[in-house]
This record gives sequence, structure tokens and C-alpha cells, in this order.
Amino acid sequence: MGVEFGKGVSYVVKQTVLREDSVIMRNLRRPCAEILGKLRFLNEYLPEDRDPVHAWTLISCVLVFTLAGDYHLFLFYIMIVYCVRKKIVER
Repeated sequence: MGVEFGKGVSYVVKQTVLREDSVIMRNLRRPCAEILGKLRFLNEYLPEDRDPVHAWTLISCVLVFTLAGDYHLFLFYIMIVYCVRKKIVER
């Protein structure tokens, strides 16, 4: 049931958002093409048997999770420093 839901969602997204005449595609096509053109040289460092789309999807997901984890760690650090400065935390 979950697989069918995912297929339905992807079908709706393809028909509404990823069309040639949608606002999102008109506004993002050129900047994305420029960025991908500049980063194309990095595909040489990927293994030969891997599709770059799959590899970059995985790399970007790991980057997002890493940055999100670091952000929460940073907020925790700021909270501890604030508490120590206000002497809420006793030594």
C-alpha cells in the first residue's frame, strides 16, 4: 500500500510540478543547469558502475542529515554556555 501511495505521489508531482510550463521549472531550470555544469567534473571521482544521479542523491541526503545533526549539537552547546554564564548549572 505504501509503494502504491509513493507511485501516486510521484505521478502527481510529475504532472503538476515537473512540467515544462510550471513556474518552478521555468524559474529553476537555468540556475540548476549552471550549478550542475560547474559540478560536472566531480562525476569523474565516482565509481564507474554508479549512476551519478543515485550517487549525488545519496551524498546530498547524507550532507543534509549531517548539517542538521551539527545544527542541533550547536544549539545544545549554545544552551550549555548560556546556562553556565547565568550560573543555572552548578559545578
